[in-house]
Amino acid sequence: MLTTLAVGGAVLAAGAGATAWWLGNRGDSGPYALPPAADTPMADPVAATAGKPKPLWGPVQLLAKTGGGLVPVRDVVFAMDTAEAGLTAHSVVDGKPRWHAPGPVAAAGIVTMSDALVAAVDKQGNVMTFVASSGEARWSVPASAKYVLAADESAVYVLTENDRLRGISRSDGSILWTVRPKVLLDAKTGPRSVAGGGRLVIATGKGRVLAVDTADGREVWNIDDQSSIDQAGLHPVLHKDMVLINGATLTARNLSDGTERWAKSITVDGMLQPSGPPLVQDDIVYSTQGPYILACDATDGTEVWRSPKGYFIYSPVAVQGDAVCAISSRAGDGDDWELYVMSRSDHQHVWSRRLPDDAGSYWVQGDGNRLFVRAGAQVTALPVFE
Repeated sequence: MLTTLAVGGAVLAAGAGATAWWLGNRGDSGPYALPPAADTPMADPVAATAGKPKPLWGPVQLLAKTGGGLVPVRDVVFAMDTAEAGLTAHSVVDGKPRWHAPGPVAAAGIVTMSDALVAAVDKQGNVMTFVASSGEARWSVPASAKYVLAADESAVYVLTENDRLRGISRSDGSILWTVRPKVLLDAKTGPRSVAGGGRLVIATGKGRVLAVDTADGREVWNIDDQSSIDQAGLHPVLHKDMVLINGATLTARNLSDGTERWAKSITVDGMLQPSGPPLVQDDIVYSTQGPYILACDATDGTEVWRSPKGYFIYSPVAVQGDAVCAISSRAGDGDDWELYVMSRSDHQHVWSRRLPDDAGSYWVQGDGNRLFVRAGAQVTALPVFE
């Protein structure tokens, strides 16, 4: 089926409209039909007064020590291990492997499509899709792709082997448009991207942010230098009609034209503190800025609360149940790494979990009343509290 569709994809790219219509309207049985998304199995929360909770599972080795990342999708979590070939989905309930697809290149990224499918890229540059919960292969089209950027309701967006941007239809696999962006995009840096509201927003490794019209790939707006002084990674996040971007500041911009609505920054001892990746929940934006975890009103950036002083530089923030957490270390020496957990209802520290000092990389994400904590190659799933 995949081989046949790959050949068909080449025909579709050439503009066979009748064939594209036929493939895009097969109903629920067609390879382009969107399957129902699996239910998210919710973990039972624990009492905040119960002390440090026991892991739901782990730590287990799912990744290379410094490469790859985690992508939770409903009932599975994907371990994108850049040291291994293929794509592996693990159960969020116990961490055990659910399915494995040998074709995708982990370093080329994956994106989710309506929480039902995942799209990845193989060594030949084909865009491949799989049912997230089961691993069933759906459609595959040749696209000369080397990195998959993002997806929205109508298309998957990739970076090609010759550094072009390309939009691929989700309804029939046809190539919608291909453009050469004015900003150099390097797939090796794994540019973070997000699509929605008629825009594809891409953060480059050089601190530039590029927004293109998803209808034709035309550049609409850009930011020249959003990076902090050491050019840590940028993570754009959509919220309603704006995009939030970390870096030298936490900035909220109109998705349509890039106009800044508000910016938040903190200076400590005369030094501007960089912002970590933003997270939006219930119209509150959570991010780390140097020694603090901040919660700000998404509408105007007004600070709602901040954590006690610590050292959270560049950490992501995870919010599940009543738990707000980030990765912390002792300033200056990189020792005493821990997961620092607060209550978002009263803004008080609840518990901390010590992490290995020499893990090399740390990350935390939340989904389904679980906190997925990465320390080097190991992943642990922890419960949250009400």
